Amino acid sequence: YHSVYDSFNWMETEVDPDFSYHVAMSQIWGLVTISLAGTAGRHPSIVPFNFTLQAEAIYSYIADLKETLNVSERLDFGSLDRASTA
Repeated sequence: YHSVYDSFNWMETEVDPDFSYHVAMSQIWGLVTISLAGTAGRHPSIVPFNFTLQAEAIYSYIADLKETLNVSERLDFGSLDRASTA
């Protein structure tokens, strides 16, 4: 649950200064997603998840963001570009 007192500064100074809990939770939810999607030949797919379509959607979201904001000269999209093509 969140309150009006939650802020980036509070999170950075009091709760998770190196954001290691955030990284861990992201990894856990990623593994949960992969588990739910199943793996070909090993486990039945509980929730069908098409990684190719998901990657294409994320790539198009980034492209739309760049086009809509029109701030590529002020923002560095390098990390997003590398992650979306990996």
